[in-house]
Amino acid sequence: MTKLEKNILKKTEERLPLIFFLGISICGFLLRYFMRNISASHDTADFIKWYGRIVEAGGLFHMGEAKMGYSAMYKLALTFMTYLPLEPIYAVKLLSGSFDYVLALAAAWITYLVSTGEKGNFFAYIKNIFTAKENKADVSLMVYALVLCSPVCALNSAAWGQCDSIYAAFIMLSIGQLIRERNISSFVLLGFAFSFKLQAVFILPFFVFYWFYKKSFSVLHFLEVPAVFFLTSLPNTLTGGDAGRAVTTYSRQTSVTTQMYSRYPSFWCFLTDEHAGDFEDFYRYRLFAMVFCVVVLACIMYAFIKKIKYMNMENTVSAAFILSYATVLFLPSMLERYGYVYEMLAIVAAARDKRYIIPAAALHVLTLYEYGDSLGRAMLPVPLAFVSWINIILFAYCLITFMKRQDNPS
Repeated sequence: MTKLEKNILKKTEERLPLIFFLGISICGFLLRYFMRNISASHDTADFIKWYGRIVEAGGLFHMGEAKMGYSAMYKLALTFMTYLPLEPIYAVKLLSGSFDYVLALAAAWITYLVSTGEKGNFFAYIKNIFTAKENKADVSLMVYALVLCSPVCALNSAAWGQCDSIYAAFIMLSIGQLIRERNISSFVLLGFAFSFKLQAVFILPFFVFYWFYKKSFSVLHFLEVPAVFFLTSLPNTLTGGDAGRAVTTYSRQTSVTTQMYSRYPSFWCFLTDEHAGDFEDFYRYRLFAMVFCVVVLACIMYAFIKKIKYMNMENTVSAAFILSYATVLFLPSMLERYGYVYEMLAIVAAARDKRYIIPAAALHVLTLYEYGDSLGRAMLPVPLAFVSWINIILFAYCLITFMKRQDNPS
């Protein structure tokens, strides 16, 4: 090897984390770029239609007059995208795709906090990637790569145009701030997550548990969530929108799916038939199912309170993963996209505990399989009830693994 080669390789090795980060970022862009023209479902068409309504209404100062079925906060974000010189489908996907990067960085940041025990903020972590020569961010950069290049993450935003990565990114940032004991900003970020999408409520049981266990902040912090929701709805109201529509939009979304489950391998797949009697079964069993979900969550929280000796950073992430997983698994009317947050948290949990690696990978494979029904495949070749068995077994494994870890913390 020549001296020049040695010098080049030495410099490359010194900056390997940064090179890896940039390379993965480019690959993540290419994954999304090659799906830029795909309109994979009626949801994508809806986003484009809403984009057109905002333009027709007159843009930012008349955005409230444009009617759409998503939150006022998402409407505001989409309004800003209308000012870019892009085709509507590209603007919609760019908005969601940009937050894929925020989500991946937030997941990597949490991993870094848990791995190193440091409590630097999100922007300090990003700065560290670009400036630090010390190789302390290896695991977190792997998490960044796995989240950003996950087919679930990429297809959700690039093929579907969905905005799940937006609210999920704010949830990740909120958990990171909670770990750093920045409670006010944590709940503000949780409020932004809720302002973008109602599905942010799936992480709420974890925050309730954390409040009860830690006793380090007041229950009044939860009021920050509706306060942020109200404030982020003001631009829509002040530009001609209906003040009550911000709330009724979410209430309408809860009644869109009148089935016990919809393309998600739910616990309730065993109670009802996938193709017959869905409406009757839903109205017959939905309240029972909701109460049962509360009972399951209460039992898990009680077990955590009795079993967890110390709520360190690692236990915090695992508890968030398991409680959000349980919420989606046992609630009725779940869609295939509703597991998005716990699927990304599974990657973070697996970075610290190797026993979660196979479940994390399996969860992403299951969701990719479920996506097929919405993204092109006419029918699931395997009964969803069978997939539900796998999902329940994975959940039980993760829960038992976490509880056993409390007996053997090492």
